[in-house]
Amino acid sequence: MANVKSFLQDGKFQDSTTLPTTNTNMLQITRQSKKFNRPVKFLVVNNVDKFFTKPEHWDRVVAIFTTGQEWQFKNYKYTQPNVLFQKYKGFYVGYHGDIVPSTVNSWNVQIVEINRNQRFRDRQISEFFWESLEKFMASKGFK
Repeated sequence: MANVKSFLQDGKFQDSTTLPTTNTNMLQITRQSKKFNRPVKFLVVNNVDKFFTKPEHWDRVVAIFTTGQEWQFKNYKYTQPNVLFQKYKGFYVGYHGDIVPSTVNSWNVQIVEINRNQRFRDRQISEFFWESLEKFMASKGFK
């Protein structure tokens, strides 16, 4: 959560290991959507147990970031990754050249690669993420 807002909202990736830890479980990000021609607000949630207290809360989920660990989904509406990533857009963020967990390659997850030595590409990579997400949202009927 320490680097989420700077990357998704500002297009600047910061290695989370170099940032102070945060107890924040929820962030709001506002995106001036090119596809929907208006600002769209997103809530980024770190812990589904605290924020998904009603089943209908899952109806508003548009994306899930994964680390590649199946235990990550034990309290999700769909605990099986192959089912989960048919319902929601999945993303795995990692460094270019690092080994992607084999589980991620077997799920319906889009890999977003950050280049360690080309910080000038962060904005381009962030835009790639948003274009992919907005395309998915449009395919699910979001207007």
